Amino acid sequence: MRILIVKPSSLGDVIHGMPSAMLLHQQLPEAELSWVVNDNFADVLRPLPFLKRLILFPRRAFARLETSRIRAFWQELRQEKYDYCLDYQGLFRSGLISWLSGAGQRYGFAQAREMAPLFYTARIACPDGCRHAVAKNLHMTREFIRCLTGQTLPPQPVAVEMVFPAEIRDNARRLLPPGNGPLLGIAFSSSWPAKNWPLEFFRDTVAELQKALPSLRCWLLGSPAEHEVGEQLLAKLDFLPTVNLAGKTDLQTLGCLLQQSQALLTNDSGPMHLAAALSVPCTALFGATDPALTGPFAADGTKHTVLRSLCPQSPCFQRQCPRQGVSCDAGISPHAAATALLAQMA
Repeated sequence: MRILIVKPSSLGDVIHGMPSAMLLHQQLPEAELSWVVNDNFADVLRPLPFLKRLILFPRRAFARLETSRIRAFWQELRQEKYDYCLDYQGLFRSGLISWLSGAGQRYGFAQAREMAPLFYTARIACPDGCRHAVAKNLHMTREFIRCLTGQTLPPQPVAVEMVFPAEIRDNARRLLPPGNGPLLGIAFSSSWPAKNWPLEFFRDTVAELQKALPSLRCWLLGSPAEHEVGEQLLAKLDFLPTVNLAGKTDLQTLGCLLQQSQALLTNDSGPMHLAAALSVPCTALFGATDPALTGPFAADGTKHTVLRSLCPQSPCFQRQCPRQGVSCDAGISPHAAATALLAQMA
């Protein structure tokens, strides 16, 4: 049996699909699982040893109408002759990919957008109260398994098992700050300005936390575009061992660094979802977005803490704060963040 998963992007969305892939593997161990994923997010899936194939979606090539790469993608997509396809993305593009895969049975969400349900042979409706992206994906997966096997699975979380190569684990250890004290990761920035916490708040949080954990160490994570801001934060954290790794890690190295951390201080971001998948406790700052939809998802009892903005417009789902560029996360105090982190790290 060949099953194709369609979940090309974004980083957080791809990670949200991992528990469903894990459940498919657990319940259908003989099935061959493949995944259509954007080429720039493929590395985050490589530590899942049960995936037979990653089909890389060349998004930039499609935008540029590079016909040779587009043709190669379609040829690879149809090569395996899939029996089933599960579209967890729920957009026109992903629905089209599921149809073009040639799979005889194509599952997707009944509430999918952009006319994507037109491409499905089975449309799964999520029950009221099933709001989080991970929970929705798992619901569709359980319905697929029920249709296939007649087995009704209880709605419970699924832990993800990721296996990183020893070479990458060793390289990650070499990047960390010196010492043997507890390790805190800090995802300090976002492509959404409305999600950004003032750098001084990160400094004050770490300073308060260090009073309780004198041997505390920190590492900063982010994209290459965020490296310079990371340098500014690094200068503010000169009172303890800290390294700025923003833009210096690939996705697998990032996963290894998170595995070695006792906690992550973060906004709503892809690294937060990766940390949650790896059972790393998160203290997550939420203002512009809704944690009920995209908060850190606990699969195995990991204690995550979500700190909410007091802004009356939260969640506004706006990249720029409607209140003249002020980050609504600024209403979350460093003391609240330090208290949450201490409970996770002590």
